Amino acid sequence: EENSPFIIGLDEEGFCRYSENYVGIVQPNYWGTAFDLWDWGMHEDHMKKFDSTFVKQREKLVHIKYERNFMGECPRALEVEFEGPNGKTILYNIPPKWNESSNCYTLNFFGRVKKASARNFILVSEDDPENTIMMHGKEASNVFNVDFRDPLSVLQTFAVSLVAIGKKRMVS
Repeated sequence: EENSPFIIGLDEEGFCRYSENYVGIVQPNYWGTAFDLWDWGMHEDHMKKFDSTFVKQREKLVHIKYERNFMGECPRALEVEFEGPNGKTILYNIPPKWNESSNCYTLNFFGRVKKASARNFILVSEDDPENTIMMHGKEASNVFNVDFRDPLSVLQTFAVSLVAIGKKRMVS
């Protein structure tokens, strides 16, 4: 469903929000332009009822933001923000370039991506735009390839990928 949260768990059988199988949740805003990945901790509104030594308060692990692009007049613009080992880290997607011969926007995935898609992107660091941090690209129908490295964690990368392939109201 459009703009629904993604619940991330280790086991689809017997799933419970506060069980050991619950990993986190990706919460969208109404427009589908911003998403927050929260860990397994308890929502801050419920923390008043519990001793903080008994229950961990949830933490935001990553914030993912898309520019509004309702009409699809330009390629998607994506920004990923999180606290890394050296403080706040901001990643952004490399804008694709228009290719006259193929009459579409393209990126160089070095042979790792086979199909054109609006969901294909390459993330680089604001501090070091020459180093690729994450590549996300279409291999076949409903099959995507994801490559990533430090400072992104597996969970953060998975959340960014889920958001990329999910439906969004104001991003086409």
